Amino acid sequence: MNLRKHQREFTQIIDRIIAGEPIRRVIAHVIPGGGKSLFALLTCKLIDAGLAQKITWIVPRLTLAYQAESNFVDLYFREMLGHNHFIRSSTNEDNPCRGLTGFVSTYHALALDEGQTVLMDFIRHRHILILDEFHHVEDGGIWHKALQPIIDRAEFLILLSGTMERGDKHKIAFIDYIEGFLGDIIPDLRNTQDTAIISYTRRDALEEQAILPVKFHLSDGSATWNENGIDQNAMVSTREKRLASRALFTALSTEFSDQLLESGMAEWVDYRKKRPGSKIIVVAATISHAQAILDKLRTMGFRSRIATSDDSKEAIRNIKAFKNSALDILVGVGMFSEGFDCKPLTHIICLTHVRSRPWILQLIARAVRVDPDAGPYRSQLAYVHAPDDIYFREIMEHVYCEQIATVSSPGKKSQRSLFPGGKQRDYDPVGSELNGSREILWTAPGYEPPPMTPSEIANGLRDEIEKYVRSFAINSGRKAWVVNGIIKSEFGKSRADMTIPELERALGYVKKRWPRDKIRPRVSKRVTVYR
Repeated sequence: MNLRKHQREFTQIIDRIIAGEPIRRVIAHVIPGGGKSLFALLTCKLIDAGLAQKITWIVPRLTLAYQAESNFVDLYFREMLGHNHFIRSSTNEDNPCRGLTGFVSTYHALALDEGQTVLMDFIRHRHILILDEFHHVEDGGIWHKALQPIIDRAEFLILLSGTMERGDKHKIAFIDYIEGFLGDIIPDLRNTQDTAIISYTRRDALEEQAILPVKFHLSDGSATWNENGIDQNAMVSTREKRLASRALFTALSTEFSDQLLESGMAEWVDYRKKRPGSKIIVVAATISHAQAILDKLRTMGFRSRIATSDDSKEAIRNIKAFKNSALDILVGVGMFSEGFDCKPLTHIICLTHVRSRPWILQLIARAVRVDPDAGPYRSQLAYVHAPDDIYFREIMEHVYCEQIATVSSPGKKSQRSLFPGGKQRDYDPVGSELNGSREILWTAPGYEPPPMTPSEIANGLRDEIEKYVRSFAINSGRKAWVVNGIIKSEFGKSRADMTIPELERALGYVKKRWPRDKIRPRVSKRVTVYR
Protein backbone atom coordinates (compact mmCIF):
# COMPACT_ATOMS: atom_id res chain seq x y z
CA MET A 1 0.00 0.00 0.00
CA ASN A 2 1.75 3.18 -1.24
CA LEU A 3 0.88 5.77 1.40
CA ARG A 4 2.44 9.17 2.04
CA LYS A 5 4.27 10.10 5.25
CA HIS A 6 1.27 11.59 7.05
CA GLN A 7 -1.02 8.78 5.88
CA ARG A 8 1.44 6.19 7.19
CA GLU A 9 1.59 8.04 10.52
CA PHE A 10 -2.19 8.09 10.72
CA THR A 11 -2.37 4.36 9.96
CA GLN A 12 0.11 3.73 12.78
CA ILE A 13 -2.04 5.81 15.14
CA ILE A 14 -5.11 3.75 14.16
CA ASP A 15 -3.14 0.58 14.92
CA ARG A 16 -2.10 1.99 18.30
CA ILE A 17 -5.74 2.76 19.13
CA ILE A 18 -6.78 -0.76 18.17
CA ALA A 19 -3.94 -2.10 20.36
CA GLY A 20 -5.44 -0.28 23.34
CA GLU A 21 -3.84 3.18 23.55
CA PRO A 22 -6.25 5.85 24.90
CA ILE A 23 -5.96 8.16 21.88
CA ARG A 24 -9.34 9.72 21.09
CA ARG A 25 -8.34 12.81 19.11
CA VAL A 26 -6.07 13.29 16.09
CA ILE A 27 -5.06 16.74 14.77
CA ALA A 28 -3.55 16.71 11.28
CA HIS A 29 -1.93 19.81 9.75
CA VAL A 30 -1.41 18.77 6.12
CA ILE A 31 -0.19 21.11 3.38
CA PRO A 32 -3.06 21.91 0.96
CA GLY A 33 -2.98 19.34 -1.82
CA GLY A 34 -1.14 16.83 0.36
CA GLY A 35 -3.99 14.31 0.41
CA LYS A 36 -5.68 14.44 3.82
CA SER A 37 -9.05 13.27 2.43
CA LEU A 38 -7.76 9.69 2.58
CA PHE A 39 -7.94 9.91 6.38
CA ALA A 40 -11.69 9.26 6.32
CA LEU A 41 -11.14 6.01 4.43
CA LEU A 42 -8.36 4.97 6.79
CA THR A 43 -10.63 5.45 9.83
CA CYS A 44 -12.83 2.63 8.51
CA LYS A 45 -10.30 0.30 10.13
CA LEU A 46 -11.68 1.41 13.53
CA ILE A 47 -15.14 0.33 12.42
CA ASP A 48 -13.84 -3.00 11.13
CA ALA A 49 -12.20 -3.50 14.55
CA GLY A 50 -15.53 -2.88 16.32
CA LEU A 51 -14.36 0.34 18.04
CA ALA A 52 -16.93 2.50 16.24
CA GLN A 53 -20.04 2.00 14.11
CA LYS A 54 -20.41 5.06 11.85
CA ILE A 55 -18.46 7.92 10.25
CA THR A 56 -19.64 11.53 10.18
CA TRP A 57 -17.59 13.80 7.93
CA ILE A 58 -18.26 17.57 8.17
CA VAL A 59 -16.94 19.83 5.37
CA PRO A 60 -17.16 23.58 4.61
CA ARG A 61 -19.20 23.37 1.37
CA LEU A 62 -21.56 21.17 -0.66
CA THR A 63 -18.96 20.68 -3.38
CA LEU A 64 -16.66 19.08 -0.81
CA ALA A 65 -19.50 16.82 0.32
CA TYR A 66 -19.80 15.48 -3.23
CA GLN A 67 -16.05 14.92 -3.31
CA ALA A 68 -16.17 13.09 0.03
CA GLU A 69 -18.77 10.69 -1.36
CA SER A 70 -16.69 10.23 -4.49
CA ASN A 71 -13.61 9.27 -2.47
CA PHE A 72 -15.49 6.31 -1.01
CA VAL A 73 -16.53 5.00 -4.45
CA ASP A 74 -13.14 5.67 -6.05
CA LEU A 75 -12.04 2.33 -7.52
CA TYR A 76 -8.33 3.08 -6.97
CA PHE A 77 -8.83 3.73 -3.25
CA ARG A 78 -11.12 0.73 -2.84
CA GLU A 79 -8.51 -1.55 -4.37
CA MET A 80 -5.59 0.09 -2.55
CA LEU A 81 -7.21 -0.07 0.91
CA GLY A 82 -9.37 -3.16 0.30
CA HIS A 83 -12.38 -1.47 1.88
CA ASN A 84 -16.08 -1.96 1.16
CA HIS A 85 -17.56 1.13 2.81
CA PHE A 86 -19.85 3.85 1.46
CA ILE A 87 -21.09 7.18 2.79
CA ARG A 88 -23.82 9.49 1.52
CA SER A 89 -24.57 13.21 1.57
CA SER A 90 -27.21 14.16 4.13
CA THR A 91 -28.63 17.52 5.17
CA ASN A 92 -30.35 17.17 8.56
CA GLU A 93 -32.36 14.08 7.52
CA ASP A 94 -33.62 11.39 9.88
CA ASN A 95 -31.47 8.26 9.68
CA PRO A 96 -28.69 10.11 7.78
CA CYS A 97 -26.58 6.98 7.10
CA ARG A 98 -29.45 4.98 5.46
CA GLY A 99 -27.74 1.65 6.00
CA LEU A 100 -24.30 2.86 4.84
CA THR A 101 -21.12 3.34 6.85
CA GLY A 102 -21.70 7.02 7.40
CA PHE A 103 -22.64 10.39 5.97
CA VAL A 104 -21.15 13.74 5.03
CA SER A 105 -22.67 17.13 5.73
CA THR A 106 -21.61 20.79 6.00
CA TYR A 107 -20.93 23.09 8.93
CA HIS A 108 -23.70 25.40 7.75
CA ALA A 109 -26.25 22.58 7.61
CA LEU A 110 -25.30 21.42 11.08
CA ALA A 111 -25.80 24.92 12.47
CA LEU A 112 -29.38 24.83 11.07
CA ASP A 113 -30.18 21.36 12.45
CA GLU A 114 -33.01 22.47 14.75
CA GLY A 115 -34.37 18.93 14.97
CA GLN A 116 -30.94 17.71 16.15
CA THR A 117 -31.08 14.78 13.72
CA VAL A 118 -27.28 14.50 13.71
CA LEU A 119 -27.09 14.45 17.51
CA MET A 120 -29.80 11.79 17.64
CA ASP A 121 -27.75 9.57 15.33
CA PHE A 122 -24.71 10.07 17.58
CA ILE A 123 -26.85 8.91 20.51
CA ARG A 124 -27.99 5.81 18.58
CA HIS A 125 -24.57 4.88 17.16
CA ARG A 126 -20.89 5.21 18.07
CA HIS A 127 -19.53 7.73 15.57
CA ILE A 128 -16.12 8.77 14.33
CA LEU A 129 -16.38 12.53 13.76
CA ILE A 130 -14.15 14.06 11.08
CA LEU A 131 -14.01 17.86 10.85
CA ASP A 132 -12.44 18.81 7.51
CA GLU A 133 -10.76 22.23 7.25
CA PHE A 134 -11.83 22.81 10.84
CA HIS A 135 -10.09 26.20 10.92
CA HIS A 136 -13.41 27.49 9.53
CA VAL A 137 -14.88 26.94 13.02
CA GLU A 138 -14.23 30.04 15.11
CA ASP A 139 -13.71 29.53 18.81
CA GLY A 140 -17.00 30.44 20.53
CA GLY A 141 -18.80 30.98 17.20
CA ILE A 142 -22.13 29.60 15.95
CA TRP A 143 -20.56 26.53 14.33
CA HIS A 144 -18.58 25.82 17.49
CA LYS A 145 -21.76 25.81 19.58
CA ALA A 146 -23.57 23.58 17.06
CA LEU A 147 -20.71 21.07 16.95
CA GLN A 148 -19.96 20.80 20.65
CA PRO A 149 -22.85 18.43 21.57
CA ILE A 150 -21.88 15.89 18.89
CA ILE A 151 -18.19 16.20 19.76
CA ASP A 152 -19.10 15.32 23.33
CA ARG A 153 -20.81 12.14 22.02
CA ALA A 154 -18.17 11.15 19.43
CA GLU A 155 -16.05 8.04 19.98
CA PHE A 156 -13.15 9.58 18.05
CA LEU A 157 -12.47 13.12 16.78
CA ILE A 158 -10.32 13.70 13.68
CA LEU A 159 -9.42 17.37 13.03
CA LEU A 160 -7.99 18.16 9.57
CA SER A 161 -6.67 21.49 8.25
CA GLY A 162 -4.46 22.68 5.43
CA THR A 163 -3.58 26.04 7.01
CA MET A 164 -4.14 25.93 10.82
CA GLU A 165 -4.86 29.65 10.79
CA ARG A 166 -7.84 31.88 10.06
CA GLY A 167 -7.80 34.87 7.72
CA ASP A 168 -9.42 37.04 10.42
CA LYS A 169 -6.79 35.96 13.01
CA HIS A 170 -9.43 34.71 15.44
CA LYS A 171 -8.79 31.50 17.36
CA ILE A 172 -9.82 28.15 15.91
CA ALA A 173 -12.21 26.05 17.98
CA PHE A 174 -11.31 22.68 19.58
CA ILE A 175 -7.57 23.33 19.92
CA ASP A 176 -5.48 24.97 22.64
CA TYR A 177 -3.12 27.92 22.12
CA ILE A 178 0.28 28.75 23.59
CA GLU A 179 2.69 31.70 23.40
CA GLY A 180 5.08 31.50 20.44
CA PHE A 181 8.75 32.49 20.19
CA LEU A 182 7.88 36.06 19.22
CA GLY A 183 5.24 36.53 21.91
CA ASP A 184 2.29 35.83 19.59
CA ILE A 185 -0.35 33.19 20.26
CA ILE A 186 -0.08 30.00 18.17
CA PRO A 187 -1.88 26.60 18.13
CA ASP A 188 -0.56 24.08 20.65
CA LEU A 189 0.38 21.16 18.40
CA ARG A 190 1.96 18.81 20.94
CA ASN A 191 1.15 15.16 21.53
CA THR A 192 -0.64 14.20 24.74
CA GLN A 193 -1.95 10.93 26.14
CA ASP A 194 -5.28 11.23 24.32
CA THR A 195 -4.24 13.46 21.37
CA ALA A 196 -1.94 12.60 18.45
CA ILE A 197 -0.48 15.30 16.17
CA ILE A 198 0.42 14.81 12.50
CA SER A 199 2.27 17.38 10.37
CA TYR A 200 2.92 17.24 6.63
CA THR A 201 4.74 20.26 5.21
CA ARG A 202 5.33 21.45 1.65
CA ARG A 203 8.90 20.18 2.02
CA ASP A 204 7.61 16.71 3.02
CA ALA A 205 5.20 16.63 0.07
CA LEU A 206 7.79 17.77 -2.48
CA GLU A 207 10.35 15.25 -1.22
CA GLU A 208 7.77 12.48 -1.71
CA GLN A 209 6.73 13.95 -5.07
CA ALA A 210 3.20 14.14 -3.69
CA ILE A 211 2.58 17.69 -4.96
CA LEU A 212 4.02 19.80 -7.78
CA PRO A 213 6.26 22.84 -7.47
CA VAL A 214 4.56 26.13 -8.35
CA LYS A 215 5.73 28.47 -11.10
CA PHE A 216 4.41 32.03 -10.84
CA HIS A 217 3.75 34.46 -13.69
CA LEU A 218 3.38 37.91 -12.11
CA SER A 219 2.24 40.81 -14.30
CA ASP A 220 2.91 44.48 -13.67
CA GLY A 221 1.05 47.45 -15.10
CA SER A 222 0.11 51.06 -14.52
CA ALA A 223 -3.15 52.12 -12.84
CA THR A 224 -4.91 55.48 -12.58
CA TRP A 225 -7.62 56.39 -10.08
CA ASN A 226 -9.35 59.56 -8.94
CA GLU A 227 -9.01 60.53 -5.29
CA ASN A 228 -10.59 63.73 -3.97
CA GLY A 229 -10.96 65.02 -7.53
CA ILE A 230 -7.31 64.45 -8.41
CA ASP A 231 -6.05 61.72 -10.75
CA GLN A 232 -3.30 59.61 -9.21
CA ASN A 233 -1.36 56.73 -10.67
CA ALA A 234 1.10 54.02 -9.66
CA MET A 235 2.50 50.74 -10.88
CA VAL A 236 0.81 47.59 -9.56
CA SER A 237 4.24 46.55 -8.25
CA THR A 238 4.74 49.67 -6.11
CA ARG A 239 6.14 49.03 -2.63
CA GLU A 240 4.21 51.90 -1.06
CA LYS A 241 1.33 50.03 0.62
CA ARG A 242 -1.24 52.85 0.51
CA LEU A 243 -0.73 53.17 -3.24
CA ALA A 244 -0.41 49.40 -3.71
CA SER A 245 -3.94 48.67 -2.49
CA ARG A 246 -5.43 51.38 -4.72
CA ALA A 247 -3.36 50.39 -7.75
CA LEU A 248 -4.30 46.72 -7.40
CA PHE A 249 -8.02 47.39 -6.94
CA THR A 250 -8.02 49.77 -9.90
CA ALA A 251 -6.09 47.34 -12.12
CA LEU A 252 -8.47 44.47 -11.40
CA SER A 253 -11.50 46.74 -11.96
CA THR A 254 -10.36 48.04 -15.36
CA GLU A 255 -8.41 47.09 -18.50
CA PHE A 256 -5.53 45.38 -16.67
CA SER A 257 -7.87 42.55 -15.63
CA ASP A 258 -8.81 41.72 -19.24
CA GLN A 259 -5.22 41.95 -20.38
CA LEU A 260 -3.97 39.66 -17.61
CA LEU A 261 -6.76 37.23 -18.51
CA GLU A 262 -5.73 37.25 -22.17
CA SER A 263 -2.05 36.82 -21.29
CA GLY A 264 -2.72 33.89 -18.97
CA MET A 265 -5.07 32.22 -21.43
CA ALA A 266 -2.51 32.57 -24.21
CA GLU A 267 0.18 30.89 -22.11
CA TRP A 268 -2.23 28.09 -21.18
CA VAL A 269 -3.27 27.46 -24.79
CA ASP A 270 0.39 27.33 -25.79
CA TYR A 271 1.01 24.85 -22.95
CA ARG A 272 -1.87 22.66 -24.17
CA LYS A 273 0.03 21.96 -27.38
CA LYS A 274 2.26 19.63 -25.38
CA ARG A 275 -0.38 18.58 -22.81
CA PRO A 276 -3.83 18.57 -24.47
CA GLY A 277 -5.70 17.50 -21.32
CA SER A 278 -4.67 20.53 -19.27
CA LYS A 279 -7.42 22.56 -17.54
CA ILE A 280 -7.55 26.09 -16.14
CA ILE A 281 -9.56 28.06 -13.57
CA VAL A 282 -10.05 31.82 -13.42
CA VAL A 283 -10.72 33.38 -10.01
CA ALA A 284 -12.70 36.62 -9.93
CA ALA A 285 -13.24 39.22 -7.21
CA THR A 286 -17.06 39.10 -7.18
CA ILE A 287 -19.90 37.19 -8.80
CA SER A 288 -20.56 40.07 -11.22
CA HIS A 289 -16.85 40.15 -12.07
CA ALA A 290 -16.95 36.37 -12.69
CA GLN A 291 -19.90 36.79 -15.07
CA ALA A 292 -18.03 39.52 -16.97
CA ILE A 293 -14.99 37.22 -17.29
CA LEU A 294 -17.22 34.39 -18.52
CA ASP A 295 -18.70 36.68 -21.18
CA LYS A 296 -15.19 37.72 -22.18
CA LEU A 297 -14.03 34.10 -22.54
CA ARG A 298 -17.03 33.23 -24.67
CA THR A 299 -16.38 36.14 -27.01
CA MET A 300 -12.84 34.76 -27.33
CA GLY A 301 -14.32 31.45 -28.49
CA PHE A 302 -13.92 29.37 -25.31
CA ARG A 303 -16.72 27.10 -24.05
CA SER A 304 -16.66 28.07 -20.38
CA ARG A 305 -18.90 27.78 -17.35
CA ILE A 306 -19.20 29.49 -13.99
CA ALA A 307 -19.14 28.24 -10.39
CA THR A 308 -19.50 31.13 -7.98
CA SER A 309 -19.35 31.23 -4.21
CA ASP A 310 -23.11 30.87 -3.72
CA ASP A 311 -22.60 27.07 -3.70
CA SER A 312 -25.71 26.53 -5.84
CA LYS A 313 -26.75 23.30 -7.52
CA GLU A 314 -25.76 24.82 -10.85
CA ALA A 315 -22.27 25.53 -9.51
CA ILE A 316 -21.94 21.93 -8.33
CA ARG A 317 -23.08 20.63 -11.74
CA ASN A 318 -20.55 22.85 -13.50
CA ILE A 319 -17.73 21.74 -11.20
CA LYS A 320 -18.61 18.10 -11.92
CA ALA A 321 -18.59 18.85 -15.65
CA PHE A 322 -15.19 20.50 -15.29
CA LYS A 323 -13.76 17.50 -13.47
CA ASN A 324 -15.30 14.77 -15.59
CA SER A 325 -15.94 16.02 -19.12
CA ALA A 326 -14.55 18.03 -22.02
CA LEU A 327 -15.09 21.32 -20.17
CA ASP A 328 -11.63 22.82 -19.64
CA ILE A 329 -12.28 26.32 -18.25
CA LEU A 330 -14.15 27.24 -15.08
CA VAL A 331 -14.66 30.73 -13.64
CA GLY A 332 -15.40 31.24 -9.96
CA VAL A 333 -15.01 33.36 -6.86
CA GLY A 334 -14.69 31.51 -3.54
CA MET A 335 -15.27 27.86 -4.40
CA PHE A 336 -11.71 27.00 -5.48
CA SER A 337 -9.91 27.48 -2.19
CA GLU A 338 -10.37 24.07 -0.52
CA GLY A 339 -11.02 20.53 -1.59
CA PHE A 340 -11.41 21.39 -5.27
CA ASP A 341 -9.47 18.43 -6.67
CA CYS A 342 -8.92 17.98 -10.40
CA LYS A 343 -5.59 16.45 -11.43
CA PRO A 344 -5.56 17.82 -15.03
CA LEU A 345 -5.85 21.36 -13.58
CA THR A 346 -2.49 23.00 -14.27
CA HIS A 347 -3.18 26.75 -14.50
CA ILE A 348 -4.78 29.39 -12.29
CA ILE A 349 -5.44 33.00 -13.28
CA CYS A 350 -5.91 35.05 -10.12
CA LEU A 351 -8.01 38.17 -10.78
CA THR A 352 -9.13 38.71 -7.18
CA HIS A 353 -7.73 41.31 -4.78
CA VAL A 354 -8.11 39.01 -1.74
CA ARG A 355 -4.69 38.60 -0.13
CA SER A 356 -5.40 36.48 2.94
CA ARG A 357 -2.42 34.11 3.05
CA PRO A 358 -4.41 31.01 4.12
CA TRP A 359 -6.92 31.59 1.30
CA ILE A 360 -4.29 32.18 -1.39
CA LEU A 361 -2.26 29.13 -0.30
CA GLN A 362 -5.40 27.00 -0.53
CA LEU A 363 -6.14 28.46 -3.97
CA ILE A 364 -2.63 27.75 -5.27
CA ALA A 365 -2.92 24.18 -4.02
CA ARG A 366 -5.71 23.48 -6.51
CA ALA A 367 -3.08 23.13 -9.27
CA VAL A 368 -0.41 21.12 -7.43
CA ARG A 369 -2.02 17.68 -7.86
CA VAL A 370 0.24 15.19 -9.61
CA ASP A 371 -1.41 13.75 -12.73
CA PRO A 372 -0.11 10.22 -13.49
CA ASP A 373 -1.53 10.49 -17.01
CA ALA A 374 0.51 13.61 -17.83
CA GLY A 375 3.97 12.05 -17.99
CA PRO A 376 6.94 11.95 -15.59
CA TYR A 377 6.71 13.90 -12.34
CA ARG A 378 9.60 16.21 -13.22
CA SER A 379 7.86 17.24 -16.43
CA GLN A 380 4.90 18.72 -14.50
CA LEU A 381 4.46 22.11 -12.81
CA ALA A 382 1.62 24.20 -11.41
CA TYR A 383 1.27 27.62 -13.08
CA VAL A 384 -0.21 30.67 -11.37
CA HIS A 385 -0.85 33.98 -13.18
CA ALA A 386 -1.40 36.94 -10.87
CA PRO A 387 -0.75 40.67 -10.45
CA ASP A 388 2.76 41.65 -9.34
CA ASP A 389 1.66 43.44 -6.15
CA ILE A 390 3.69 43.39 -2.94
CA TYR A 391 1.08 41.35 -1.09
CA PHE A 392 1.03 38.53 -3.62
CA ARG A 393 4.84 38.62 -3.83
CA GLU A 394 5.04 38.00 -0.07
CA ILE A 395 2.90 34.88 -0.46
CA MET A 396 4.92 33.76 -3.51
CA GLU A 397 8.18 34.17 -1.58
CA HIS A 398 6.70 32.12 1.27
CA VAL A 399 5.96 29.29 -1.17
CA TYR A 400 9.40 29.51 -2.76
CA CYS A 401 11.07 29.38 0.66
CA GLU A 402 9.23 26.13 1.37
CA GLN A 403 10.09 24.77 -2.08
CA ILE A 404 13.82 25.25 -1.53
CA ALA A 405 13.53 23.69 1.95
CA THR A 406 14.22 26.96 3.81
CA VAL A 407 12.65 27.08 7.27
CA SER A 408 10.77 30.30 8.03
CA SER A 409 11.05 32.06 11.40
CA PRO A 410 8.80 30.38 14.02
CA GLY A 411 5.63 32.21 14.84
CA LYS A 412 5.79 34.62 11.87
CA LYS A 413 2.43 36.33 11.37
CA SER A 414 0.67 36.00 8.03
CA GLN A 415 -0.58 38.87 5.87
CA ARG A 416 -4.11 40.06 6.52
CA SER A 417 -6.66 40.48 3.78
CA LEU A 418 -5.83 43.54 1.69
CA PHE A 419 -9.39 44.86 1.54
CA PRO A 420 -11.31 44.40 4.84
CA GLY A 421 -14.98 43.67 4.22
CA GLY A 422 -17.35 46.60 4.38
CA LYS A 423 -14.72 49.36 4.15
CA GLN A 424 -15.82 52.26 1.95
CA ARG A 425 -13.39 53.28 -0.80
CA ASP A 426 -12.43 56.95 -0.91
CA TYR A 427 -11.21 56.77 -4.51
CA ASP A 428 -12.62 55.77 -7.92
CA PRO A 429 -10.79 53.54 -10.44
CA VAL A 430 -10.16 55.28 -13.78
CA GLY A 431 -8.05 52.95 -15.93
CA SER A 432 -5.06 50.63 -16.15
CA GLU A 433 -2.81 48.90 -18.68
CA LEU A 434 -0.79 45.71 -19.02
CA ASN A 435 1.54 45.26 -22.00
CA GLY A 436 1.64 42.15 -24.19
CA SER A 437 -0.79 39.51 -25.48
CA ARG A 438 -0.75 36.45 -27.76
CA GLU A 439 -3.13 34.72 -30.16
CA ILE A 440 -5.49 32.23 -28.53
CA LEU A 441 -6.48 28.83 -29.93
CA TRP A 442 -8.90 26.13 -28.72
CA THR A 443 -9.03 22.35 -28.46
CA ALA A 444 -11.12 19.95 -26.36
CA PRO A 445 -10.44 16.41 -25.03
CA GLY A 446 -12.78 13.47 -24.56
CA TYR A 447 -14.35 12.25 -21.36
CA GLU A 448 -15.01 9.09 -19.31
CA PRO A 449 -17.61 9.16 -16.51
CA PRO A 450 -16.48 8.30 -12.93
CA PRO A 451 -18.20 5.79 -10.60
CA MET A 452 -21.52 7.03 -9.20
CA THR A 453 -21.80 8.10 -5.56
CA PRO A 454 -24.58 6.76 -3.28
CA SER A 455 -26.44 10.08 -3.57
CA GLU A 456 -26.30 9.92 -7.36
CA ILE A 457 -27.54 6.31 -7.34
CA ALA A 458 -30.40 7.16 -4.95
CA ASN A 459 -31.41 10.27 -6.90
CA GLY A 460 -31.32 8.28 -10.13
CA LEU A 461 -33.64 5.63 -8.68
CA ARG A 462 -36.05 8.29 -7.38
CA ASP A 463 -36.10 9.95 -10.80
CA GLU A 464 -36.75 6.62 -12.55
CA ILE A 465 -39.65 5.82 -10.20
CA GLU A 466 -41.10 9.32 -10.64
CA LYS A 467 -40.87 9.15 -14.44
CA TYR A 468 -42.48 5.69 -14.45
CA VAL A 469 -45.35 6.86 -12.21
CA ARG A 470 -45.98 9.96 -14.34
CA SER A 471 -45.91 7.91 -17.54
CA PHE A 472 -48.37 5.41 -16.05
CA ALA A 473 -50.66 8.21 -14.84
CA ILE A 474 -50.72 9.92 -18.25
CA ASN A 475 -51.46 6.71 -20.18
CA SER A 476 -53.95 5.16 -17.76
CA GLY A 477 -55.92 8.20 -16.68
CA ARG A 478 -54.98 7.66 -13.01
CA LYS A 479 -53.78 10.48 -10.77
CA ALA A 480 -50.05 10.46 -10.02
CA TRP A 481 -50.64 11.42 -6.39
CA VAL A 482 -52.92 8.40 -5.95
CA VAL A 483 -50.22 6.06 -7.31
CA ASN A 484 -47.59 7.70 -5.08
CA GLY A 485 -49.88 7.19 -2.10
CA ILE A 486 -50.14 3.47 -2.87
CA ILE A 487 -46.32 3.20 -3.05
CA LYS A 488 -45.89 5.05 0.25
CA SER A 489 -48.49 2.84 1.92
CA GLU A 490 -46.81 -0.32 0.61
CA PHE A 491 -43.35 0.63 1.95
CA GLY A 492 -44.37 2.64 5.01
CA LYS A 493 -42.28 5.68 4.11
CA SER A 494 -41.73 8.28 1.41
CA ARG A 495 -39.11 7.78 -1.27
CA ALA A 496 -37.09 10.67 0.22
CA ASP A 497 -36.56 8.53 3.36
CA MET A 498 -35.75 5.24 1.58
CA THR A 499 -32.37 3.56 1.45
CA ILE A 500 -30.90 2.48 -1.90
CA PRO A 501 -32.07 -1.18 -1.48
CA GLU A 502 -35.57 0.10 -0.60
CA LEU A 503 -35.61 2.33 -3.68
CA GLU A 504 -34.54 -0.61 -5.82
CA ARG A 505 -37.41 -2.69 -4.38
CA ALA A 506 -39.83 0.19 -4.91
CA LEU A 507 -38.83 0.47 -8.57
CA GLY A 508 -39.33 -3.27 -9.01
CA TYR A 509 -42.69 -3.02 -7.26
CA VAL A 510 -44.11 -0.29 -9.53
CA LYS A 511 -42.90 -2.05 -12.68
CA LYS A 512 -44.45 -5.34 -11.54
CA ARG A 513 -47.75 -3.86 -10.33
CA TRP A 514 -48.25 -1.52 -13.27
CA PRO A 515 -46.44 -3.10 -16.27
CA ARG A 516 -46.31 -0.83 -19.30
CA ASP A 517 -47.50 -3.49 -21.72
CA LYS A 518 -50.77 -3.89 -19.75
CA ILE A 519 -51.63 -0.23 -19.27
CA ARG A 520 -55.02 0.63 -20.73
CA PRO A 521 -54.49 3.56 -23.14
CA ARG A 522 -56.27 6.70 -22.15
CA VAL A 523 -59.25 7.44 -24.47
CA SER A 524 -59.63 11.11 -25.30
CA LYS A 525 -63.13 12.56 -25.37
CA ARG A 526 -64.51 14.02 -28.58
CA VAL A 527 -65.40 17.67 -28.22
CA THR A 528 -67.87 19.33 -30.60
CA VAL A 529 -67.28 23.00 -31.20
CA TYR A 530 -70.26 25.07 -32.40
CA ARG A 531 -69.52 28.15 -34.41
